[in-house]
Amino acid sequence: MASNDAHEIQSVISRYTNCVNRRDWSILPGIFTADAVWSAPAIPGATFEGHDAVVAGIPALVEDTTSLIQLNTPSDISIDGEHARAQCSIRETGSIQRDGIRFEAHGWYDDELVREHGLWKFARRTFSLIENYFTPISPLGGA
Repeated sequence: MASNDAHEIQSVISRYTNCVNRRDWSILPGIFTADAVWSAPAIPGATFEGHDAVVAGIPALVEDTTSLIQLNTPSDISIDGEHARAQCSIRETGSIQRDGIRFEAHGWYDDELVREHGLWKFARRTFSLIENYFTPISPLGGA
């Protein structure tokens, strides 16, 4: 495995996480292939097929959250020519203010990436939810 390729793949994964955390949706078009698929099987309606659906679907999934922070572990990456697989664990925390809830989710991403014109991009990104928790938001001061 070329060290530079692994670094570039980890960079794509980190850019995705940063994009979601900062809601900088301008990053999404450049990191998914034309026929990409993004899915989270445990979440109803959370499968997006094709570049345009992925780029529109991910922001729509998080639009109701007041805050959302994903923390991902370094990825386990294997490369075979112009194709790669990666896995990383995710811890996600956030809130939905209008519903008065805070949440925490644990899971992992299984990724398939391809190199297009010298750049690594997601061809398939699948989020497997392991567990999640919901708690009411308490006012400051605990009152």
